[in-house]
Amino acid sequence: MITERSLGAGDDGPRRKLVEAGVDPGRVLPLEGWLGLLSVHGAEPRAGTCVHADAVGYGTRSAFVLHRAPSIGASRCAWTESRPCTTPAHDGTAVLKSVGRW
Repeated sequence: MITERSLGAGDDGPRRKLVEAGVDPGRVLPLEGWLGLLSVHGAEPRAGTCVHADAVGYGTRSAFVLHRAPSIGASRCAWTESRPCTTPAHDGTAVLKSVGRW
């Protein structure tokens, strides 16, 4: 998972722990599971994977998830045009498959 890291939201803090807690390394998490992890709020505005620090003009603006399978036919992707906690995801799998092969 890649997240933006400014304003003290580094990899060693609560965000990393949220991600590690939700992922079993022995299985593939479906896109919906990743979108769920990207919608987690923390005890303070910058602690979750979905950041709401509107008072300082900072926060999550969108989300994108990609499951890159061995073949493009088995791959999937989705995105949100705003915060993933409030915005339904768009399935981009058809667009992904239209671009070709890996």
